[in-house]
Amino acid sequence: MNWEKYFIEREYQKSPTDVQKRALEGLSKLNLFHDLKEFKPVFAGTIPLDIDIQSSDINIICEVTEFIRYQTRLRECFERQKNFIITETYNAVARNSTCRFDAHTFRVEIHGEKKTIQKQNLFQYLIAEAKLLEIGGDAARAEIRRIKRNGHKTEPAFAEYFKIKGNAFDELVKLSTLSVEEIKTRLS
Repeated sequence: MNWEKYFIEREYQKSPTDVQKRALEGLSKLNLFHDLKEFKPVFAGTIPLDIDIQSSDINIICEVTEFIRYQTRLRECFERQKNFIITETYNAVARNSTCRFDAHTFRVEIHGEKKTIQKQNLFQYLIAEAKLLEIGGDAARAEIRRIKRNGHKTEPAFAEYFKIKGNAFDELVKLSTLSVEEIKTRLS
């Protein structure tokens, strides 16, 4: 499976789960993919992976070259939504801008970073997690949901289930570059 293509080209829309269908309908009503097309939005997180729980939100990742333009566009499109806020974070390697709001029964988080989608950590987590779920199947999916319901974030839940040593976030980034077969070998 080409997971990058699956998420970037939204192939999950061909046979969505009920939650994915509701989320996609909400995003369609917001006109999000059209209104943010210059930022190459990708639906990421637990919902497209089909490991969502009741408290899961919609995560969108965007590629930003100009933060003022990006934030202006977010305000134009979504500032009338309930609990709208934009925050920025800086670290040694990146500037991030996150927009949050509530719409259509979901909490929506739109993350923008000055990197291509494929180089962003959130996308790399998504790819690694998809590959791990390909290996672990429905049993992994069910157990990761259970771990998440007990209060774990997604990446640590994967690390716990698959017994991945070290920092869950760093290790998932490393796994994202490997094939499914290479991941199987590393996990054994």
